[in-house]
Amino acid sequence: MPQRHGGEIIALFGVLKRGFGGLSMSVAILMLFAEAAGLGFVLMLVIGAIVVVISWLTLDALQDWLGSFGKAEDSHFDGAVAQVMARQTLATGG
Repeated sequence: MPQRHGGEIIALFGVLKRGFGGLSMSVAILMLFAEAAGLGFVLMLVIGAIVVVISWLTLDALQDWLGSFGKAEDSHFDGAVAQVMARQTLATGG
């Protein structure tokens, strides 16, 4: 399983997502101008599945913060102030 925060794995996933985004634009242009709708549809499904897997493997601070709601008894915030402080820490990258 990849690291949760930072590291080379997260950077690699970012590069892969951008690469597959560019590839999907190329396939869309292929479908539009080369009349290859069948092949383009299949390629888009494959690209979409790969990007979903990459996104599933990539965890970020926002997902961790959202995951703190309702998981366990000790994961709740003590009050509104603690929640705001956690949100500000998340926003500043701390």
